[in-house]
Order: sequence, then C-alpha cells, then structure tokens
Amino acid sequence: MTDDKRQRKKASLMNHLTAPRPGVVANEVKKPIAVGIEEDKANGLVLSAVQLKEISFFSMNAMNSIFEGLKSREYYEQLKRDIAQDGIVNALIALPDGQLIEGHSRLQVAKELGLPTVPVRFILSTLSQDEIKRRVYLGNLNRFEIPSDMRLILFAEVYPDYFHATPQELDQSHQRQVAGEKEEIIIRPTTAKIVAKAMGLSDRQVRNEKEVFLRAKELSQGATPSAEIVSQARDLLREEKNRRREERQAEVVSPRMWRLFDAKGKELITMHLDAWPSDAPLDQLQEVIHQWTLQYVDAPQRHES
Repeated sequence: MTDDKRQRKKASLMNHLTAPRPGVVANEVKKPIAVGIEEDKANGLVLSAVQLKEISFFSMNAMNSIFEGLKSREYYEQLKRDIAQDGIVNALIALPDGQLIEGHSRLQVAKELGLPTVPVRFILSTLSQDEIKRRVYLGNLNRFEIPSDMRLILFAEVYPDYFHATPQELDQSHQRQVAGEKEEIIIRPTTAKIVAKAMGLSDRQVRNEKEVFLRAKELSQGATPSAEIVSQARDLLREEKNRRREERQAEVVSPRMWRLFDAKGKELITMHLDAWPSDAPLDQLQEVIHQWTLQYVDAPQRHES
C-alpha cells in the first residue's frame, strides 16, 4: 500500500470515528441512544458522540480484571493485528472521569502500538455500581469465548436475583416493596426472558442453566461455586435425567402380556395389555377374552367331539 493510499484510508477511518452518531448533533444529545443491554433499551442509556482522547486519560476498571486471565493469547494477538492494520474501529466506552467500561484489551494494545489517542464514547447517564458491573461483565461475556461453566458463574454475578433465588424466593421478591422518600417501589425480579436474551439462549436453556447453578451452589454448601463444582453439578444432573429416561423406556419396552392357550397347551393369542386403551373399562377386556375363549378354545373342542 502506497503512502497516499495509506493516508486516505487513515483519513476515512478518522472521519468514521469522529462523525456524530444517531441521536447526537454537534456533541449535543438530541435523544437517548439504546445500546444493547436490556435495561439500556428500557431506559435509554445516553452516550456522547465519538471523541479522540489521549491514552493517559483513561484508567482501567478493577471489575474487568477477572476477564483478562480468560482471554487466550490467540485472541489478544489477533486483536493486535487488527488494530495495527485498521486502527480501533469500535470506540471504547468510558465514564466522564476516564474510568473504562468497555475496551480494556483495545486500550492495552493501543499502548503497546504507541498510539497517542483512541476513540471513545462517554456514558452521560448516571450509573450505579451494579449497573457499571453489569455493563463491564456483559461487554466481555458477549465479546469472546469463555468456557460454559465459567460463563454461567459470571452471568450469575450479573443477575444474582435470578440465579441465586429459588422459585419461591422469586415469587416473594415480585411482591416485595421498598419504601422510598416519596413512594413505595415494587421490586420485580429478573425474568428468564431477560437473562436468555443476554446469554443468547432460549428461556428453557436458561432455566436448565439455573438448575445447574443451584445444584452447584448446594454442592458448595451455599457458597459461590467454582467452575469445577459447576461441571460436577452439570454431570450429576445429566446422569439423573438419563437414569429417569432409561426408567421410562424400561416401562415401555417391558409391557405386561396376556396369553391364551388351547387344551393341549398350544399358544393361540398373545395380547400386550399395555397396548389396550387405558380408558377402556375392565369388563370390556374381560368380554373380549371370553369371546376369544369361545372362538379359539371351546369351538375347536366342540368340533373334535
């Protein structure tokens, strides 16, 4: 690539990064921008336009440290090659004070490559610590591959009111009220549908994952389980379900049978009683047996006499 083409590509990229985003006109917020998390869509998380900021302005978020050890070297090296070639295409997300919410790996790569500035969008809404944690965790959970057992533990930290609560506790929390300064606020529990959307699973799969987590928590005597314990719980539940399935199949493949023999001991008819309609009256079955006896046993005997 010639220097001229490289400069044009860089200029095009910078125009893309610094262009006002939907809902933002000349750095002035026109309307809230929903950015993908369920609560964001419901409430409208407000973000600034893309800006360029010096790398020294940012500080790493301690909540992100748990994810750094989960990223493979291949993931990091590929990210480094992409940024070296195209720059940072997806802007970082940060609080106005520079505390990073999304983009820790991108910022680290930018430092290693010696980039002076990085694109960033600032969160203009006021977030609680729980909301900040949710955004940090979901930003990582939806960006790179994490082993399923560890992924379940991390999602349980994002949605503790769902994964840690029994069905009875969820019903109670739905009715719980908190007295505010001016009015009472009804606390509604996080539903399987909300969690399923965040995890990219069906409602049924999320309920199965919750069953695994609660079993793992039971094995851990109420403490937050490790990935190894979650794996054990998953295996135990799988074995229990397989055993129940085998028991049901055994009932099906071993039907009760009724046999009709003639006077000489020859088998005439074999009837599988499990195949008989369950709602048919017993006297109807007895009548059928009586008619078969007359036809296959008594009649031949009368004919022989």
